[in-house]
Amino acid sequence: MEFSLPEGPWADVGIPGHCRIRGLLYNRASESLVAIARSALEEQPPLQRLYYRHLPETTYRAVGIRHPLESQDDALCCEDAPFLIFNELRFREPERVPAFLQKVLKGTPKGFGADWSGIRRVNLETGADELILDREKIHPFPPYTTGRVSRLISVSADGTDAVCTVGLSAGGRVDYFVCELSLAAGLRRTITKLAHPFL
Repeated sequence: MEFSLPEGPWADVGIPGHCRIRGLLYNRASESLVAIARSALEEQPPLQRLYYRHLPETTYRAVGIRHPLESQDDALCCEDAPFLIFNELRFREPERVPAFLQKVLKGTPKGFGADWSGIRRVNLETGADELILDREKIHPFPPYTTGRVSRLISVSADGTDAVCTVGLSAGGRVDYFVCELSLAAGLRRTITKLAHPFL
């Protein structure tokens, strides 16, 4: 199944597709605006895509994607560096439901699951784009064996550190923490354990 964003209301400024603009960021170091767009098509997952333009330009260019089901979430700009940092998620297509179950369920379920790919950093001056943190680099502390960033909360002015909500797994149990991360070396310290996944 192909997922694309057909021409929509923002095409004249370089943002394709039927999408809603969810926010606008400003990066002082590169004098750039970053638009956060989200797919408005019900039959597709809630893909979020990022577009940027240098001032005084009026046309946005897309931050590259690596897969059509990629979503670029929790975008943040660094105060003193030309960096845009965001969480990269990849949605999964829903499992096909047999016809007899579709009748019982009154149609096909539209739920899309998503997996965390990592944290990416884009240099808004040069366009350089890199995956700077993933599952291998997060380095959870014992007894946890794997981890994922569920939300970026803030990034340092120079783009080297972040505060995030992190889900850490130990034997089938997942606990959520607010943590300080080095974007080069993984978990630095926990700030607090959360009673709920997002709170």
